[in-house]
Amino acid sequence: MYRRKRSYGGFANALQETDSLFGGTLPDAGSSGGTEAPAPFTVRGLNELVNDALTGDDRLQHVLVVGEVSSLKISVSGHWFFTLVQKDGRSTYQLRCVVFSGTAQHKGLTPPQNGKTCLAGGAVNLYTVGGEYRLVVQSLQLTGEGAKAEARERLKRQLYAEGYMDPAVKQAKWKLPVLPERIGLVTSPDGAAVRDIVRVARDRWPGVRLLLYPVQVQGSAAPTQIAEGIRFLNRHHLADVLIVGRGGGSKEDLWAFNEEMVARAVATSKIPVITSIGHSIDMTVADFVALMETATPTDAARLVVPDRNTQAAAIRNQWLRMYHAVRSQLDRVEDRVGRCRRSPYLQRPDKLLELPSERYDRVWERLAHGLPRRVEQLEYRLARSREKLPAALQACLYVAADRWGRVKSRLPEGRQLVEGRERQWQELQRRLQAAMDQQLARDGNRLALQAARLDGVSPLAILGRGYSWTKDATGRLIRSVGQVRWGDTLVTQVGDGTLETVVQDIHRDTLPQPGEQILPARPQAGRRET
Repeated sequence: MYRRKRSYGGFANALQETDSLFGGTLPDAGSSGGTEAPAPFTVRGLNELVNDALTGDDRLQHVLVVGEVSSLKISVSGHWFFTLVQKDGRSTYQLRCVVFSGTAQHKGLTPPQNGKTCLAGGAVNLYTVGGEYRLVVQSLQLTGEGAKAEARERLKRQLYAEGYMDPAVKQAKWKLPVLPERIGLVTSPDGAAVRDIVRVARDRWPGVRLLLYPVQVQGSAAPTQIAEGIRFLNRHHLADVLIVGRGGGSKEDLWAFNEEMVARAVATSKIPVITSIGHSIDMTVADFVALMETATPTDAARLVVPDRNTQAAAIRNQWLRMYHAVRSQLDRVEDRVGRCRRSPYLQRPDKLLELPSERYDRVWERLAHGLPRRVEQLEYRLARSREKLPAALQACLYVAADRWGRVKSRLPEGRQLVEGRERQWQELQRRLQAAMDQQLARDGNRLALQAARLDGVSPLAILGRGYSWTKDATGRLIRSVGQVRWGDTLVTQVGDGTLETVVQDIHRDTLPQPGEQILPARPQAGRRET
């Protein structure tokens, strides 16, 4: 992967090129050694020489190292310092690593946790001040379980931001049916989960239909099959509710339900989804986006399938409540019917007319006495208005004439103006006279209208049209033949006078009311009515 530009054979040449750093010369690489002692290195010189050798090799400037993170520290300046550790039997190999703050901010790196396995990429150099051999990290990512966990958390955050984990959104989107007819199962046909679901469903509601879409629940093909099973049941509307899950297992065995395609298939399902994956402590991404999650497949079946005994008891209770409600309503209706039957108004309907008849008589009397008085008042007010109007008009004319005289005397030179004012005065006098005539005409019309209305409702006018009323000797108005007897003297009021009559015969056009006494039309033989 990396191209070698310089061989380790050039290490001696690099040492010879930097002999000025040591205060002396180095022996020739090809010589066998002489009597002359080599010049000593300084610590700085040696460290810089080694660093130059390390940085001069391109293979060491682009390396990838896998190890377990240990001793992570973040300085005040923002730099990261940690150690990559590899255990091999009894030996533990370590590599010092550093991530500078600028690199972390620019590339968006996240500090790893101790104990996580990471893949670090960067360049190897020597920290000349401390004399530490280290890896300057440019890229850092988790591997193995750590990478999966990070991907899982990233997927959870994304689905939460899209609203798929909001309980309110899920409750508004999905409604768990009270009595589902068809239940879709997306699980392995060979697992214990499907057998538990079938057993519980048959015990609780034998008539429920179970549709199994067989899938693998672990392995590389499991996510695709599970997602396709959910989409297939949705596409063909084959179920009222879905149960997706499997039995217990390791985290690796349950990882298919943490894949994005499975989580999105559950989240976008139009059919309510109940998950039952692993044990109660296992929570996958599919559990977070489903309508509900259960600890075991048995709990999922109990949640979805209603108990027939409980439903039967509920139906009986509802029937009893409905029966008692209808019975109570019928009792109330029967009581109302009984009260109506016993009502005197229904037994004697004529009593309903007694009060309105009395009110009509009182109103008629008030109208007969009050309307003429009202007409007199209006006539009096009209007469007074006619009397006051000429005087008021004359007063206005006097005032206007006086003003006109004063103006005319003051403005002898304004003859034209005076003539104009004179014409205006004449016009105003004419308009005032016309308005007075119109007002008198309107008042006369109103008076005639009131008189016509009074004449229309006057008892005398009604009598003049051919009607009459009859009273007995006591002055009581006769409304029914049941109020008179043979031989009674009656007074009849007509338009131009009164008539006294004696009852000789009685004819009834309608049947008598219950309990009403029927008087004989004529006295019986041998008897004389007194």
